[in-house]
Amino acid sequence: MALFDRFRRPKPERKDELIGIQLGSIVELRDSYTIENSPDHDPVSYTVTERRTYSSPDLRRYVYKLEQSGSETVFLAVDEDLENDEVTAGRFVLDNEHDTEDDPPDVMTLEFDAGGAEEFQLTFDSPVELAVRTENREIKYDAKIFDYESEEGAVLLIERCGGHAMQFLGCGIDRSDVYVYPSEEDEGKYIEELGA
Repeated sequence: MALFDRFRRPKPERKDELIGIQLGSIVELRDSYTIENSPDHDPVSYTVTERRTYSSPDLRRYVYKLEQSGSETVFLAVDEDLENDEVTAGRFVLDNEHDTEDDPPDVMTLEFDAGGAEEFQLTFDSPVELAVRTENREIKYDAKIFDYESEEGAVLLIERCGGHAMQFLGCGIDRSDVYVYPSEEDEGKYIEELGA
């Protein structure tokens, strides 16, 4: 199941550059939200500092942590729909992080600091294997993911791993709004150097 249905694009025969982006790569976001909120109203380039990979029989999801000095940390989520051979993308921020032993409810309401609230409906959930790759190691966990959407088109992603939950808030973006400048470094060397 691809999460961002409105932004479905057939996956090309060659490997899509959004799949398995190397740490240290530069990702430029050109979506309307990024441009409207950048100081000069231009696309913004970030460095990939972490990759979270969620794997299940039908879906592989990558969540890349994107950082730039002086800017808000952004997360790029990429779904590889293994059944329909499609790739979709979304732009997110980390909305909440907390300890919990419980799965989230089917309906969630978020209240915003600027005022107002938005209701989100559960659209998908699945147990997954989670692999977290940072610059110097990769660690694997058993986790669950929960996808929500609002009538306004916002998307809420929740990862629950053990007694901890991360909540990402954002929206789908078009594949053409993301450009990747791949790192030439072999991230595998960091694992070897540590003897992991």
